[in-house]
Amino acid sequence: MKPKLTHIRYRFFMVIAFILLFNILVTLIFGSTLMEKFYINNKENELRNASRSIAAHIEAGTFNLDNNDELNNAIWEAEQKNITVLLFTLKGQTAFVSYYSRGNHQPEKMKARFTAEDNKAEEFTTVNPFYQRNLEDMMRQAQRRDVFDLASLPLFVEENIPFPMLTFYETLGENRYLFLSTPREPIAMTAKLGVQYNLYISLATFILAAILTFFVTKRFTQPIADIDAAAQRISQMDFSQQVEIKTGDELEELSISINLMAEKLKAYIEQLELNQELLAKDLAREAKTNQFRRQFITNVSHDFKTPLALIQAYTEALSDDSLTEEEQKEYRQIILKENQRMNTLVTQLLQLSKLEGGVITLEKSIIVLEEMIREMVHHNQLAIKEKELSVVILPTEDHFALGDYHRIMQVMVNLLENAIKYTPPKGKIIWDVQLAANQRYRITITNTTEQLSEDELDNIFVSFYRKDSARYNDGKSFGLGLAIIKAIMNLHQEDCGAQNTTDGVQFYFELPAVTDL
Repeated sequence: MKPKLTHIRYRFFMVIAFILLFNILVTLIFGSTLMEKFYINNKENELRNASRSIAAHIEAGTFNLDNNDELNNAIWEAEQKNITVLLFTLKGQTAFVSYYSRGNHQPEKMKARFTAEDNKAEEFTTVNPFYQRNLEDMMRQAQRRDVFDLASLPLFVEENIPFPMLTFYETLGENRYLFLSTPREPIAMTAKLGVQYNLYISLATFILAAILTFFVTKRFTQPIADIDAAAQRISQMDFSQQVEIKTGDELEELSISINLMAEKLKAYIEQLELNQELLAKDLAREAKTNQFRRQFITNVSHDFKTPLALIQAYTEALSDDSLTEEEQKEYRQIILKENQRMNTLVTQLLQLSKLEGGVITLEKSIIVLEEMIREMVHHNQLAIKEKELSVVILPTEDHFALGDYHRIMQVMVNLLENAIKYTPPKGKIIWDVQLAANQRYRITITNTTEQLSEDELDNIFVSFYRKDSARYNDGKSFGLGLAIIKAIMNLHQEDCGAQNTTDGVQFYFELPAVTDL
């Protein structure tokens, strides 16, 4: 491992050294020329920007500097950048100077006039003779370049008047002109000094980099070694240690990624183990379901066997001529009752089979939940009064939902019958409808009764499951009501369930809300 790390350190050093040496070489060969061009381009931009600023503050029709603070400020800002400003108006062969930086720094006193035809200055009393010659040279250069031809402006040139200058010619319309110039020599000197300074800095940087690189690279190679060790541990399925790297760069990000990968691998393995546990539980549940099925078949066989035996017994008894009329009537009623009980059982079995087999097709429509609840409660008044139960319907207004009317009515009937059946005398049953966050109505029925165990809550809707093994010989219930509810809600692709409350049990189911009527 050490030779590899050493190799990385030296390669890193060589790359840095090559870059620095290349920078020095480029600076020596091209630095002066490129730097000077850069400064000239920068100066050209300064001249153009100064021209725009001055032109923007010139009053229409005149070069009025009196009481024009914005124009004076624009000229002053240009002069601070070593730019000479010349403003004049050309009338025929005469140029009337309004402002010349070298002639006078007080524009309100400038009264000079220059005749372009014979290169003579008239009434130029406030201008130093040296600056006057400069002005004459600028006008002469402008004439030679046909600057006064409007089609050629704006124009940027390098010229000698009498020393190297960068000049920007601009027309402001109506024979008004703005000439801006700046010396070129300081630019070349600045470029030369810039190259020398950059060269000295590059040499110093090269020496410093040569020293620091040898020691600093260890900061990079050591984390790489730590990351490699962590990868080796992960390959051995050892997730006990994390990579602790605090470099604040990509190596730290890489260590975070390594740690995250290790956590995900660990979580994935744990999930696999959990899935194995869940699979074992599913197999156990399947075995339990099979047990429920066998118990169900036993119970159904009992439910069939008992009424059949009673029907057979009382039918044979009816052949006895010694029975009184009252006894015959009683026997016939028992036979009829047991027959109805068998018919109910067969009907529920067939219904559950069709629901779970997907044979039944839903016919969805808009239904009024409160109306169905009131109607269904009204139909069960006899059973409610018999146990002196209190039934409360909390919603005070109608709620509209989407579902199969007849199937949802059957769900409500089964829930109410289940509540009546398990609510003790003088108990309470509460109906409620609430709009859930998923734009679905949750219809709940809560009754006072003993709370269900966790096992009962998990399996109460499972087919073939009975809360207990007690048999109810009321001719109505065979432990299929909640399984039918689950099958109906599965067809609707909606949720249903049960949960304990403080003093009883609450059953619920959900339907899509219709709120745009």
